[in-house]
Amino acid sequence: MAIEHVPVPRERKWRKRFEDLLIELIGFSLTTFITFVVAQQFINRLVSDASFWIFIAVLLVSLVGWGLVHFLRKSIALEKQLETVQIDAVRDEIQNYLMKFNIQKIYPNRLECNEIIRDKIKKSSLIRIFQLIGSELVEKRGIYLPAFEEKEKDKVNVQILIVSPNSPFLSMQRINTIPGDGKKRRKQMLKDINRVETRLRELQDQMKLKGIILDWRRYSESFLCKFILFDDAVIFCFNIVTSDNDKVSPYFVIQKNKEYSIYNAFKMYFDFVWSKSTKSSK
Repeated sequence: MAIEHVPVPRERKWRKRFEDLLIELIGFSLTTFITFVVAQQFINRLVSDASFWIFIAVLLVSLVGWGLVHFLRKSIALEKQLETVQIDAVRDEIQNYLMKFNIQKIYPNRLECNEIIRDKIKKSSLIRIFQLIGSELVEKRGIYLPAFEEKEKDKVNVQILIVSPNSPFLSMQRINTIPGDGKKRRKQMLKDINRVETRLRELQDQMKLKGIILDWRRYSESFLCKFILFDDAVIFCFNIVTSDNDKVSPYFVIQKNKEYSIYNAFKMYFDFVWSKSTKSSK
């Protein structure tokens, strides 16, 4: 949830004062009327001339009633004030974390994040992509290829990491934890990897015409999250479900800065995995 969506009660001062005055007037009027009626009936039975005692009783009970109304109003106002203070504290804490880790934006899923991914693909000169299988990389209707096709002719380096068949993530021990036919699922995943690599080889020659140098490798590390490193930011999401992860997993956009940051951690991890991965492209 973005910080601007945190609800904060807002009241204009003039409206707040008017509501306070209205509440007190209504409370005072009601208690006065009720007290007058009750006191008149009661005191008429005690004395013949009850006007003085009625006045005293009405005055005392009205003051007590007004005091109760005033107390309740102040209690409600204090509760709202405390709620506002608590929400402000949460907002401040969230803002501190956003500033500390240089988080620019959090999107609820990939669909909401597609536009910024396209925009950064068009503008970046060095793009590092860490994927699982990477089927979306070669889809003509996806978000990656159309954006690369729209890039102006310029020298651009694209490095892609896709999972190796030897990765623990594709082991039968892990796949068997997922409901369904594990052998069939693994066979399909291996088939998808081969299809993606075949398509990447085709794209390699096509992209050279636009000045894009495409290279990819297979990694054997366990898969935790996928991310894209651009010149000025990293966009990533965690693998939190076994299917349709892009529909439910939030996407984080973190800006690059000169100090140690999450961006730098992703960069160092990508470079480390790249250096020890199997070269698959020609």
